[in-house]
Amino acid sequence: MCGICGSFDRTLAGRADAAAVRRMAALLAHRGPDDQGFFAGPHAALGFRRLAILDLSSNGNQPFPSGNGTALALVNGEIYNHHALRAELKAHGCCFRSRSDAEVVPHLYRAHGSRFLERLEGMFALAVLDLAEGKLLLARDRLGKKPLYWREEDGVLSFASEAQALVAGERVEPDPAALVRYLACGYVPDGGSAFSGLRRLPPGHLLIASAEGVHVERWWAPPPARQEERGLEEWKRDARERLVLATRARLEADAPLGLFLSGGIDSGLVLAAASLAGAVPLTAFTVGFDDPAWDERGLAARTAANFGAEHVVRVAAPAPERALAEIAACFDEPFGDSSAYPTLLLCRLARQHVKVALSGDGGDESFAGYRRHAALGLSNALARFSPAPLRRVLARTLGEPGNGVAGRGTAGELRRLLAALDLAPAERHLYWTTFFRAPLRARFLHPDLLAAAAAADPEGEALALFRAEQGSSLRKALCSDLERYLPGDLLVKADRTSMSCGLEVRSPFLDPRLVELGRALPDRLLARGRRTKILLRQLARELLPAEVARGRKRGFGVPLAQWLRGPLAETTSRLLDSPRFASRRILKAGAARELLERHLSGKEDWSAYLWLLLMLEAWFRRFVDREEAAAWS
Repeated sequence: MCGICGSFDRTLAGRADAAAVRRMAALLAHRGPDDQGFFAGPHAALGFRRLAILDLSSNGNQPFPSGNGTALALVNGEIYNHHALRAELKAHGCCFRSRSDAEVVPHLYRAHGSRFLERLEGMFALAVLDLAEGKLLLARDRLGKKPLYWREEDGVLSFASEAQALVAGERVEPDPAALVRYLACGYVPDGGSAFSGLRRLPPGHLLIASAEGVHVERWWAPPPARQEERGLEEWKRDARERLVLATRARLEADAPLGLFLSGGIDSGLVLAAASLAGAVPLTAFTVGFDDPAWDERGLAARTAANFGAEHVVRVAAPAPERALAEIAACFDEPFGDSSAYPTLLLCRLARQHVKVALSGDGGDESFAGYRRHAALGLSNALARFSPAPLRRVLARTLGEPGNGVAGRGTAGELRRLLAALDLAPAERHLYWTTFFRAPLRARFLHPDLLAAAAAADPEGEALALFRAEQGSSLRKALCSDLERYLPGDLLVKADRTSMSCGLEVRSPFLDPRLVELGRALPDRLLARGRRTKILLRQLARELLPAEVARGRKRGFGVPLAQWLRGPLAETTSRLLDSPRFASRRILKAGAARELLERHLSGKEDWSAYLWLLLMLEAWFRRFVDREEAAAWS
């Protein structure tokens, strides 16, 4: 795990900026506080910041050369099958200087060319500099666990693990299309970035830069969904075996390793799999809250005790006044998921004890764990048996242009369900997963922003992905989650919060073998009626305490609606109802005040929308105004 960066003059005119690469590496020191490494040549410069996990000696420093020195590699992440690859390469005469997993990459590239990516199992963003052929390769792992940004200016391509390293000291121009996509999705989708001229390489993609130009192609895509018919016991046995294999692969470390543990089944199953894999007793970390609606300490404690894990618990004393600035400091693009705050607290707790933590991320996206997955089937049935006039009346009565009026809890979920009955399944899923949809954008967003971002079509982009998938509406939703929500939101949250404090997070449920299993499951073992994640819950009944296995899913969040009516109300008013925010031309005049007043009334819940705007303003102040958080938080 580390931070990587570099500069490559693909015209081979000798314009690589080694000094700029060193400055970029310094800005990535939080990702790799243990050591650093550099390469400088006339046409290319590479920089590396190291978080030492395997082979803690200086032999593990990057960049790593191939045997003949004609290729150099930088790797951010972990290659879980490096032992098998190392044995294969040694049999063909390759020599290694370290026990680092990353050292297999340049040798594998020399042996297989760009097809070497197909041989890698792990989480990674990497760069391979081919000195012999005068080209640079950049690539991201299959699902996008590790980030990689790039830009090209006059034939010189620069790249870095985080955008902030590429724009430091520069005058930043926001990308209006990215801002509109952010306000719709709650995150900036892969491909572009919030910074004009800067792009994020999408998951499963490869970039090749050479004298011929810059070419980006997809090297991996999720396998086609199919519904295999097997007995429940066979499915459970297969899931258990794959989870144990995936977890065992992620237990290797020369640094202390622990586990994030909530009261849910995903992290509990990871702990169970680690125990089955023969791991020494792990330390499990849980962040609790005094509010019982958000607290999972009791269930987490039962799971930890069940497997003899040491359980480290910290009761968070939420500090809403600091939360905005602390989260904004972790992210170099606007990020609207408020669960980033408890995730950051959890990462900080774990980092006090370990350097690596296992996580339960990914189970919901492959195995249908969200309530909206079950709601798709339920709403399809309700729509079939309710007359069209009734559906239209419900939509007009309950819909508003957006879904902010619905609020949280059972009543809010019921309102969103009924309001979407008159929509087709694709639009229904979109309604449940977006914020500033087209009607709300027309109502609240500034005409100048809409005109500048006319090419942005967040709904159309999401619908195209949903409709391109074969099978049921549930299958289509899972594909959308896997390709958009997972890499755009959850994996960004995990990477930025953990790396802000030098912690590596590994997620067994994101192993391709488990993703493939989820794609093969029949719908009846994914979600049915009001039940979600049916296969995993069946497995949990065998491995976890009964009260955990049958417990309802809880979001890992904060009481945002209450915060924005209480301790954050003044900050929200000061930041959003200000001349400076108005000058951004994000919202129409008076729109921020209207949203805040409607939320403060207590009759409607616009907290998610206000939080999106707060995080956007924090991004503007940090990167456009170059203002320290202390000046505005």
